[in-house]
Order: sequence, then structure tokens, then C-alpha cells
Amino acid sequence: MPACRVIDLPKRDGVFNTLIDEYFLSSKDLDFVILFTHWRPTVSVGNSQSVAADINLNAVRKYGLDLIRRRSGGESVLLDENYIVFSVIGRREYFPQDLTLLRKKFSEAIVSALREMGVPAEYHAPDYVIIRNPAVQTLGNAAQIVKQHAVAIHGSVRYSLSEENLARIVGTLTINGFSLEPYREDVRKVLGCMSAFTDMSKEEVGTAILQKLIELYGFRHSRPDSLSESEEGEIRSLKPNPIEDKPGYRSRGVCHLNLNGKCLLPGIKYV
Repeated sequence: MPACRVIDLPKRDGVFNTLIDEYFLSSKDLDFVILFTHWRPTVSVGNSQSVAADINLNAVRKYGLDLIRRRSGGESVLLDENYIVFSVIGRREYFPQDLTLLRKKFSEAIVSALREMGVPAEYHAPDYVIIRNPAVQTLGNAAQIVKQHAVAIHGSVRYSLSEENLARIVGTLTINGFSLEPYREDVRKVLGCMSAFTDMSKEEVGTAILQKLIELYGFRHSRPDSLSESEEGEIRSLKPNPIEDKPGYRSRGVCHLNLNGKCLLPGIKYV
């Protein structure tokens, strides 16, 4: 089996990092690649999520955040330097045909890496990573794009929670128009962090996750690489998903404050 291509990108804007998955999914030369992306502070909303209902656009401008709409579904998330963000993209035959199993195996690989570092992580169906401290705290999750001939799985885990990151979250993300500002301390309690349980650096955590992903998909070796100039140009030429809401888009809530459609904040229900 050939070596797995591994690309660890420098910090990029949210649009570029979102389009990378789309580029590789449509590439005729795709075999299998693992990507680690580093983000300018970016609000990412789900494919059919209402920006009007779930995002404070004034706060997006205030904090100078990127705003993108990804191709996968789910809830809004604010990605920045506090997160470790990675994707696996490969031909369809590398992945289980059953979607439930596909999500479970990916999430369990992440859990395994974290537990070996002393983080008491657990898998929570369908694709969450949580800890109990002692109440449930979210630590990470995944999203998938499954096509006939290729699959992309995008994962993120929270390494730390800075005060700046918390302020951006509660100031920018809303739930069906309701501000999270009054729930600042509740949000802090729900969002678990790896740094509370391990002294390992973000780079060391990323290396551990990479090794588990290489093992999961049956590779013996990895091949560190970078994007070529032509790949960079082709990614930049792609058109991002339009931000504007369409009829039928609705509130989806906030990723990492939600488990299986239920908000973990007291007194808030999704509509």
C-alpha cells in the first residue's frame, strides 16, 4: 500500500480551508490524504443553517471574523487557534459503506489518541467526543461529505478555551436569535478542553491523532507533503458556498453546545 499523504498547512482564511476538502473530493488523482488546517478566527455554519437565526453579523464584523458556509450539515462553530482541526479525504473504498460505522470508527480513533495522553475522552454517537467532568462536556466532533466515489470527514477537538475565544463564541453565535451572552458561564462549563488534562502541546496532540488515523485506514507509512502551486491556484479558483440564506434554512444551534439535537445549556430548546 502506498504511503498516506499528510499535509499540515500554515494558518489560512476560512474560505480557503473550507474549499480544500471540496478540491480533493473532486480531484481525479485523489487516493488518500490527511490534512491539518490552522484557521484565522472563522465562523462556520452548516449547509442549510439560517445565518439570520444563528449568527450575530454585527459581532462578526466587530471581531473581524471570517464567515463561511460549509458543504456539510450541522450547527455553527467558531474555529480559531484554540482548536486542532483535521480532515481525511479519500476514495470511497477506504471507508465503511455504513455511515454509522464510518462516523463511529473515525470518532473512536480520536478518542483512543486522547485517552493515551491522559484525557478521559469518550465516544458519543453519532460523531461526538465528550468528557465527564463530572457533568458532560463536549470536546470535539466530526462532519462528513459522502459522494459516490470519495469521502471527506472533517474533525475538530478543543485544545484550550481562552477568554478571547469565549467572548467571540458568546458574542457571535446565537440560537434562533437568542444571545448566548447571559449564558457565558454555562458555556464555559459545557466546553471541555484537553489542556485541563494533559501537558502535551497542540503539535504533540496532532501527531498522536495523525498516527491513529494512519492506523485506522490501513497505512503503514505517511508522506509529509505540501500543496503544490497548481493545487493552491485551483483551490483559490473555486467558488465558496453562498452565505445568504435560502427558503427552508432554519436555526440549527451551536456545535459543541449540543448533543443529538438537545442543547446542553439550561433553559434553551432548539426550534
